[in-house]
Amino acid sequence: MKKSILIYMTFCLTVLLTSCGEELDDKYEYLAIKSEISVSESSISAKGAESTYRIQINCNSYWTATTNANWLSLGTSRGKGNGTLNVGVEANPSTTSERKGEISITDGIKMLKVTVTQAPVDAVLKVNKSSLDFTYQGGSSSITVDANVDWTATSDANWCTLSKTSSGFTVTAQTNNSYLPRTAKLSVKNPSISNSPVITVSQGAPKEPTVGSLTVSDITKTTATCEFTFNSSDLSVIRCGVSYGLAENSLTNKIVASKSSYSGTGSFSLSGLTHNTTYYVRPYVETSVGTTYGSTVQFTTANIISPNDSDNP
Repeated sequence: MKKSILIYMTFCLTVLLTSCGEELDDKYEYLAIKSEISVSESSISAKGAESTYRIQINCNSYWTATTNANWLSLGTSRGKGNGTLNVGVEANPSTTSERKGEISITDGIKMLKVTVTQAPVDAVLKVNKSSLDFTYQGGSSSITVDANVDWTATSDANWCTLSKTSSGFTVTAQTNNSYLPRTAKLSVKNPSISNSPVITVSQGAPKEPTVGSLTVSDITKTTATCEFTFNSSDLSVIRCGVSYGLAENSLTNKIVASKSSYSGTGSFSLSGLTHNTTYYVRPYVETSVGTTYGSTVQFTTANIISPNDSDNP
């Protein structure tokens, strides 16, 4: 009886040891499989602009991914088996310094690190317009500046002024008080950018009035009548008149009349002239911009032809 009991106990112990050995082998086999994890790259060289990269994960178990940089974003934080991890990289705010971040990928046993090194972003300095056009009256126009660096804007003409705004700057052109169009150059600069934007500002000029041909009539020994027409499309004529004298290049005498019209006729009587004398006379009109002259005309006063003339000695 005792012998039978001993044989039975020996059998049970053998079965128990065999079972434990099989379970132990299964456990070690499971652990060996779980530690099989790898990534396609251990480092990423990212450009300065916003971009996306992919990391291939090879694993036959569950895995998790984290990052220590807030400028890195992961498409997922966990997965199972082989998969692709999308990595989003925000634009580097610095144009001079690189930055580094790290991505950790683990299966719970083995930890893998992927280092991300991002280059400085390229300096950007752009404007939305390369030219501006103003009428002679002047006015204002806005320029939008797209930049990730500090910048300054300057004008090479005192009639074209700049004032900075939240999105760029405002260009103001004063009234053009001449009959000639004009241009200005605006420079938007940053010391680190060699090819800085340049804006050309063009301003037109008011049309100069036209002065018609002068006619001289009713010529006597001491008087004459001068008349001409004028026309102005942009500016009102505020004065008109004639200048006259004994030499074409010395018309020192003037007769002026006030006007307030864009077109009309100027009529003037000359008196106190000397008989039998040649005079030169030229018409002109004045606007807020300047004076416009017509062509010079010459005439000769009448001669004394009779003793009855009062001025005949």
